[in-house]
Amino acid sequence: MLLLPEAKLATHANKLVHISSFSITQRDLLDSIQHVTGTKDADWTIETKDVQERVADGKKKLGEGDFTGMVDLLYGSVMTKGVGDQYRESTANKDLGLPTENLDDVVKDVVESLKGKAE
Repeated sequence: MLLLPEAKLATHANKLVHISSFSITQRDLLDSIQHVTGTKDADWTIETKDVQERVADGKKKLGEGDFTGMVDLLYGSVMTKGVGDQYRESTANKDLGLPTENLDDVVKDVVESLKGKAE
């Protein structure tokens, strides 16, 4: 950021700067993993749970002194539409000259790096 011309840097002064390699859903990630590994839905155990139900469960756990409820609340803060996706359109990637990454390429790199460790 410090290498930006002063006029462009001034547009970011005293503000949070959001950047993103990509903005995806859990389904996008699973689709990418399946594409890279040659698997399909039938090869996975896929569970779904409504995000508001997850948040309610988290509040209940916390109320009972179970601090693992924070995981459910954090999940809700990221997965609730209009909350976790609010920065999608306001990233500074273009301004900073940051490239967009290809999800399949990143997933492929991660899968390949884990192959030896899983055995």
